[in-house]
Amino acid sequence: MGHYIFGGQRFDGILSFSTYKGDYQGIKLDPATQLFNKGCTQATRYFYTPAYEEEKVKTLGKPDFRHTLLWIPTLQSNGQKEMTIPFYTSDLPGEYTITVEGVGKNGTIVNATHTIIVTN
Repeated sequence: MGHYIFGGQRFDGILSFSTYKGDYQGIKLDPATQLFNKGCTQATRYFYTPAYEEEKVKTLGKPDFRHTLLWIPTLQSNGQKEMTIPFYTSDLPGEYTITVEGVGKNGTIVNATHTIIVTN
């Protein structure tokens, strides 16, 4: 592992704590502790997703080496227990882990992973 450099000092690690109220109740911090607010959720990013059903995209001959294959931060299940979400894989052969993360309506954390193998 590497080291974290901040303000000309070298640290072996960083601890990250989060609370809903930001009060860190019950945690006694050293007076030299530096606190940083990471902010809230990040702004939505849009990732390029080629539409391979379009003939002009199929014939471009441009390889697809994306690591993030699909990003839909606003996806909603509308109460469904299962969903089908089609996507195109990268052209780079290998093993890929599909990760689904989210927050349920009642605040429960949704997290699932699945591994796929892409071949030529």
